[in-house]
Amino acid sequence: MAYDLKDVFYLDGSLQMAQSDGTVPLAGEAGSQQIDVSAYVDPIARGKAAGVGLAIYKIHWGIASTSDGSGILDPDETSVFKAGMVAGAGTGNTAAAALTITTTNSPTVQNALTIGCFDFYGPKATGSGEVPSYPVLTQLMEPDTEVPYIVVRDNICLVYKYKEAAANVAYITFRMECAR
Repeated sequence: MAYDLKDVFYLDGSLQMAQSDGTVPLAGEAGSQQIDVSAYVDPIARGKAAGVGLAIYKIHWGIASTSDGSGILDPDETSVFKAGMVAGAGTGNTAAAALTITTTNSPTVQNALTIGCFDFYGPKATGSGEVPSYPVLTQLMEPDTEVPYIVVRDNICLVYKYKEAAANVAYITFRMECAR
């Protein structure tokens, strides 16, 4: 499946990282947002027609103080977290502290269901003298235009887990380049 601009469409959105009462996540807490992609996926072969999956070529990430991605994080942000897209995790929409991370829903490079993932360090993150005084988003993994990730399940989950508590509620914003 070659990357052809005429076939590409975009899926985007945002996830508020907060506890169910709207307060900031604490160290060790995890949450998720489930994205229904069943309209783009039909894994069942019918006659001579093969099943259809959703090809994801790239994921673009942002961390913002507003859901539309336009708000810049406060310079006092202390959070350290990992996040990513996981195919078929089925976690639903869960606030921080409501999700238990398992081997099948963990946004890590070792999980075969992970489409893409990153680590984030806020400007005032503690725990390392090497953290610069500006936000750092380190992309660990993503599909590419030569080898897309083909989703054959009916959902994709944006999953996050905090290592260090947040100073402010933040949003993960994303845009996926996709094709059928």
